[in-house]
Amino acid sequence: MEGIDYNKRYNEISKEFRNTNASKESVEKLYDLLYELKKIERSHSENMILCFIYKLLGYHQSAYKIFANTADMNNKKNKAKLLVMKDKATSHKDTFIIQDIRKFQKKQPQAKISLQDFVPIDNDENDFTLTNKSLVVFNKKINNKRIEFHLGNHELENYIDDIIKKLEWLSDCKEELICYYNRHLAQYTNKQANENWYHTLEVLSLKVTIGESGNIFADISCGEDYMLDHILDVETNEREIYDMRFDG
Repeated sequence: MEGIDYNKRYNEISKEFRNTNASKESVEKLYDLLYELKKIERSHSENMILCFIYKLLGYHQSAYKIFANTADMNNKKNKAKLLVMKDKATSHKDTFIIQDIRKFQKKQPQAKISLQDFVPIDNDENDFTLTNKSLVVFNKKINNKRIEFHLGNHELENYIDDIIKKLEWLSDCKEELICYYNRHLAQYTNKQANENWYHTLEVLSLKVTIGESGNIFADISCGEDYMLDHILDVETNEREIYDMRFDG
């Protein structure tokens, strides 16, 4: 866009991002620049800026695709950089990202589900997923393909109401999650969880299990901003978090 120096803006914002250890304000500025660049017909230079923004925010697969299609591959340094970016794109994809928390501050209502929404997994009578419905976990929508219900020897009809109550609790147990993290994991990250941390969680999978006693357990895997290269596993029993750990 004529008259706008995107290179100068990127340099200023990326410097702020690094100097403030990815502060909320600098992340929002990066996203604002990203959204703006995606709307315009970009030059070679502007494509490279978009690539660098994706890389800073953890979108390694997106950054790799742009770099591969834009950078001069006659340049040996670019060839070497492409190999490094390819490895990162393969291992991390666009999974461990720094989120734009402005998208997640509004409370998401839990989906309405009934017995008819449950379908067996691989014709197994007691393992289910949902038909074309997303659920809300930690105020984030999670696709039905990443949701599993394991009933053991129990009948779904006998537990559907309790499962619905459990899912309602999981939709926004913010205070419990923040409190447990700060008691048990903050010592390893040297950072305190807060509302901003909660809003940036990325929910990767949900597994609900009914134990022999009839208790309803839920295991949730997340991506989080303090340990970008690790998965955060959260385990719950009824309406209580009983374990939380990093995996990876």
